[in-house]
Parts: sequence; C-alpha cells; structure tokens
Amino acid sequence: MKLRPDERQLAEFIVKHNLLGHPLEKKTIERWRDLTDTTWNDFIPASELTKAPSTPSYLVKGLFLEGSVNLIFGPPASYKSFISLDIACCIAMGIPFGEREVAQGDVVYVVGEGLHGYGGRIRAWEVAHDKKIDNLYVTRRPFGLSDEEQIQHIINFVKAKCHRAKLIVIDTLARNWGEGDENSSTDFNLIMNNLDRIKLETGASILVVHHSGHGDSNRSRGSSAIQGAMDNVYKIERKDDIAMMTCTKSKDFEEPQPVRFRKLDVDTGWRDDDGFPYINVVMEEVGSFYNPSDNKLTPLQQRALTDLELLIQNEGSALPNGVAELMQTEQSGEVLPERVVSIEAWQSAFINNYIVDGKKEDSAARSFRSVRKGLHENEFIKIYKDCVWLS
Repeated sequence: MKLRPDERQLAEFIVKHNLLGHPLEKKTIERWRDLTDTTWNDFIPASELTKAPSTPSYLVKGLFLEGSVNLIFGPPASYKSFISLDIACCIAMGIPFGEREVAQGDVVYVVGEGLHGYGGRIRAWEVAHDKKIDNLYVTRRPFGLSDEEQIQHIINFVKAKCHRAKLIVIDTLARNWGEGDENSSTDFNLIMNNLDRIKLETGASILVVHHSGHGDSNRSRGSSAIQGAMDNVYKIERKDDIAMMTCTKSKDFEEPQPVRFRKLDVDTGWRDDDGFPYINVVMEEVGSFYNPSDNKLTPLQQRALTDLELLIQNEGSALPNGVAELMQTEQSGEVLPERVVSIEAWQSAFINNYIVDGKKEDSAARSFRSVRKGLHENEFIKIYKDCVWLS
C-alpha cells in the first residue's frame, strides 16, 4: 500500500526509534495523527487576526465584499435580473459599476429561467458599453442547489475554466433551489451550506437573485433564514422606468446610499425575420440631486431624500398658481421651483416604503416628521405651505 508523505515519515520515525512492537508504538501513531490532522487548519489563534490592520476587500466598492454571499430581491419585472447582469458584466470586464471600482475576474451566471433572452441582454450591454464581453460564463440550465452532485459540478467547472473566479450569480433562487421548500429554514440551511461550500472551494463571491414576499415587498420570499444568512441584502423597487436598489442589511460595512437606475432601450444591431430592429434593455445608474457622501445625512434621511427625489421626478408639478403668486409676494427674490410635491404625498411614500413588520404607522409618521425637520434645517429641502422640493 502506498503511504502518504506524513505516514511515511511516521513509519521512518517508528523504525528509527525502535518502536516496532513496543508498547509506545500505538500511542506514537495516535499522537502523530493528532498532530498531522488537517482539520486543525480550521482553527486559528485570535492573535493572528490582529497582527495587521484588517480592511475590507471590495468586489464592488461600497456594495459587495470579496468572499461574501449576497442577496438581491424584488418583485417580478423590477429589473433585478438586469441589474445583476450589469454587475456580473462589469466584474467580468473590469470596468466600474456606475462609478464604483470592481475587482476583475471570471464570472459564472447560473440562469434558472429565460435563457433564450440572455443573449439579447448581453448583446445590449456590449453595445451600450462598446465592449465585447469576456470572462463571463452562462449556464444552459438551472442547477439544484440542494443536490450535492450538482454543487460539485459547478465547483468542478469553476476550478477547470476560471483562473480568477470572482463572482457566481444564482438567478433566481427559486428556479435553482432543487428539492425542498423555500419556507423551511431547515431546507434553506442545506442550500446555504452548499453556497458556502461553493464560495470556499472556488474563492468566488455569491450573488443570489430572489423574489420579494407575497404579502410584504420589504422582505424576500420564503424563510426569514434566507436574509438572515446573507452578508448583504439589497431590495429592488421599480416605478415606471426607474429602479431603486436599497441596502436593507450590511454585515461588515456601513449601509451604502440607495442606487437609482433608469431603463435604456438599446438597438442590439440584430434584426428579426421581418427585418425589424431587435431592441433589448440595459440599466443606467442616474445621479442624485444631493451629495451622497455628505456625512450630515443619517441612513433614514438618505432614504427619505431618495423617496422625495423619485416622487418629484415621477409626479412633481409646478407650484399651483395661487401658491406661486403668494410665494413671490412673501419671499421676494426667491426663485420658484420647477417641480414640487405635497408633503402629504412624500410622507405617504416614506411610510409605504419603509414600514417593517410590527412597526405601527403612527411610529413611522413620527419618524418622518423628525427626518423632515432635520433635512429642512440642514437646507437639503425647501418647504412652502404644504409643498416641498429639493434645494
């Protein structure tokens, strides 16, 4: 029988010290195996962790860390898959996601549904960015995350084909679940263990795309263990052609500002059988009216300001005639705003978007009044009568 190097050394040690048949032979073997047991590598002295400063290593600056498991969730047709594909393409090509630097590397996109549409989506991304996609692999079918053999298949592919695996996207969790019930924490724990296994054996971060809850759009569908197990969680909301990505959980760094996107239609250059252009979609990050790095803003103020920004863009109008004339009389020299909304509409949007389970509406209303007061005092917004707008 061929001995492993550590076993060969053990045999040489026993012979050298005349321990063959000796009462100490058995104890020597047991002690040797304890000392060479590779499971000891799973433990590390805490002092090793503090020898040097530990700073985050970002996959996408300010949004995702390397070696993390993340969740993006939203209702159907909220553009969550388009945003996830944009993240994947930017990492594969090493170009910024919006204005955020990325760690370039190979990306595997596990498609659970609508494979036929991904060619057009990727082509639209190429046209919009004037790049030919590389380092991105797309699966032909879903993979059951509860199946050990299929997990091993993913790991084997990544190890064989990806020299610098950076990200594996699971889109969607439901279609790649396999056996089991997404409402069961026990079944999800098996899925999570397999995701951790993929992460540890490939070195890639994981991004899971999932649906929002049936009765509560502020959480992902299924067991609460799903969000609880993630390092970072982002909620996608859509109104018309605008999508908002809001961080609802960040384990190892401060929650980032909400990110706003708009849909862009792109002519892929392809033509259908009748010669008509084949149009697909990319998501473009759009700037904010306020400075997102301003440290005066609390996370709740940031969210409220984003709500106001979206509300003005989608529903804003000029000051009513009587109010505009009164404002010019009372505040001579003040420039009239182009678009405003009512404070009531802003409060309603704030409450609808950020009430969580168990939080009463009157409590959310009190939070809104406090947030509004702070934003007004710090001159982020202007208020006249019952109208509000951005400074």
